[in-house]
Amino acid sequence: MSIFWIAVLCELSNRPFDPVAALILLLLTFVIYISDHAGGSKEDLLNTPDRAWLAKYPIKWLAIAIYFLIALPITIWWDVSKLPCVLVVGLAGALYDVTIRGIRLKNVPGVKTFVVASSTAICRAGLVGGAAWLYVLVFFVMIIDTVLCDMRDVRGDAAEGVRTMPVMFGRGRTLAILAAVDVLIFTFLSQIVAVVGAFLIIFFRKERPGLSYDMLVDGWMLWTAIALFVYGYLVARL
Repeated sequence: MSIFWIAVLCELSNRPFDPVAALILLLLTFVIYISDHAGGSKEDLLNTPDRAWLAKYPIKWLAIAIYFLIALPITIWWDVSKLPCVLVVGLAGALYDVTIRGIRLKNVPGVKTFVVASSTAICRAGLVGGAAWLYVLVFFVMIIDTVLCDMRDVRGDAAEGVRTMPVMFGRGRTLAILAAVDVLIFTFLSQIVAVVGAFLIIFFRKERPGLSYDMLVDGWMLWTAIALFVYGYLVARL
């Protein structure tokens, strides 16, 4: 879905679509996805047992090779000033599961959501080169995205002491918090993005099959791109 992230961000910031930025984000998305499920943590095995095979080597080394041997060199060749946008992803991935004095950072309330949202905002908005508001938009979107996916993972996270928002507050209160974030997006950033977000929040007020999170939540920008296209078409026809 990375191509749709770049497409939407470029459209919202009135910039031309950059295929190289889309390629880099595609590579980084693959690296993040593999790394997130290659650790073989107990909560991941409980939450998504169908992806347990990803914990086996050499798939993790493949992700590392893609990051260092492909994503970073392409970024340097394309625009070296964008290098921090790619490096922040590697740094966030390295810190995400670190244990300091017996405390795993992932288990600290709020750390997972903040690390994912902030690093994603720096990476995606930075690759596009948008204004400050674009970083805030990606940050808010990823808060909703990450927390919605945490709802799918409540069972494993609770069993392993990972205190995500759904684990601490329950589904109802968590959805209310996400709705407040979506209102901020609607009011100050992007109404179309917020409308898609509102649909997701309403849809996931009940437990849904795991695949629906992949198709809808991870596909947020796909549906936003379609909405932008339809909106542009209707405006042009009027």
